[in-house]
Amino acid sequence: MVDFIRSTDMPPAIGTLEAYVAHGLLTLNNLFSALTYQELPGALLERVCDVNVVTAADGTIRLIGRVSLILDPAYVTGTGKLWTYVKEFQEAPIPAAYKVD
Repeated sequence: MVDFIRSTDMPPAIGTLEAYVAHGLLTLNNLFSALTYQELPGALLERVCDVNVVTAADGTIRLIGRVSLILDPAYVTGTGKLWTYVKEFQEAPIPAAYKVD
């Protein structure tokens, strides 16, 4: 589990949902870059979080992120919001560099 306290673990300059998502992707990638799983039997191992910077065909520079979150199977019959069924990867502290602007 990554304990997350918004008031101390998120840089104050984050003011948009897009920046919030980027911060989360980059933090997860930093913490769990070596953590892998297998999507299908016999398939290659995939990283649980993978982030890259690319230049798109239109010339824009983009942060591309892929994350695979574990869901509690109870989500199928549950009545809560889907994000409430996401399980933690493992315990890790948020690095200090990800707490400041």
